[in-house]
Amino acid sequence: MSLNNLLKCDRLKITLLAVIGSRLTVPGIIQKALGVIEPFMLRLVCYGASNSSISVLVDKENAVEMAELLHKKKLLGEAYV
Repeated sequence: MSLNNLLKCDRLKITLLAVIGSRLTVPGIIQKALGVIEPFMLRLVCYGASNSSISVLVDKENAVEMAELLHKKKLLGEAYV
């Protein structure tokens, strides 16, 4: 990402939140992860560049809370990080 794009994201008060893990290929896991952050506005969802990551562009003011919710959510019986 170029410096201009980083500065633009800062002015727009948005941030990129990434969920990374080999379990993203398990059927339904992405839907569960997105369900956790459903109450928040997602500006962009990016999946497909890699089977092990999904990225969402979100309002900066909600990013920490969203990350904490995802971290605490238990999927497949284990802590989801």
